[in-house]
Amino acid sequence: MFSERMGESDSLKMEIGYPALDAFVLFFYRGNVNHHTLRTHLVELLQVADKYGVTSLKSLCEQEILNSLNPSKVLVTYVVGWRHNSDVVKEGVIAYAATQVDDVSGLEGYDTFSKNCPEAVMELYEGVVKRLKRKSQGGEALLAITGNLS
Repeated sequence: MFSERMGESDSLKMEIGYPALDAFVLFFYRGNVNHHTLRTHLVELLQVADKYGVTSLKSLCEQEILNSLNPSKVLVTYVVGWRHNSDVVKEGVIAYAATQVDDVSGLEGYDTFSKNCPEAVMELYEGVVKRLKRKSQGGEALLAITGNLS
């Protein structure tokens, strides 16, 4: 959580802010995080939960992230999941985008994200396409089955 350089100028570098660090430490004692703190420091808490293998905190963060998902947050949320090894968040965003978004390239911030995180944007796009294909094939199979019944 901290990185130290030894020597006369002992410096301490924190990866997260003090409120998130406090919530992270208190999580070990209480098993929960204050809802306001969770929402305010969600990405920081997900980052440290992922880095230090605190799966229960990571799951809590993932659920909160998906609960707050909306069309304007699709790309940023996917990139957060991608950067912090959260298949739950990535799959949740793909499922949401496949049903709620008409055009991934029309999403808010697409140009910026496609330049800064092209792998993540491509992975999201491919995931949405695959899900839509499966949904389409399932619909065609259902239509074929119900068509045979008439």
